[in-house]
Amino acid sequence: MQRAEKRDCEDRYTSIDAKIALDKSRPSASGVWALSVTVKGVDGRKRYKNQKYVIPFNGKTHVAPKSYPLNVQH
Repeated sequence: MQRAEKRDCEDRYTSIDAKIALDKSRPSASGVWALSVTVKGVDGRKRYKNQKYVIPFNGKTHVAPKSYPLNVQH
């Protein structure tokens, strides 16, 4: 039973760090730069090793890709 508990704990464990910077290599939208994000850490069995994401500005807000691990749904 301990193995099942350990596996369940590992599957639920999340520890993710993100470094966020302005992405000035891309054109700005409405005077606002896109964000460049580098993610590392774990989310259950998924591992992130300096995974890079670009979060563009659409004129109203920054829109993270669906695959972005820290995507928060409102």
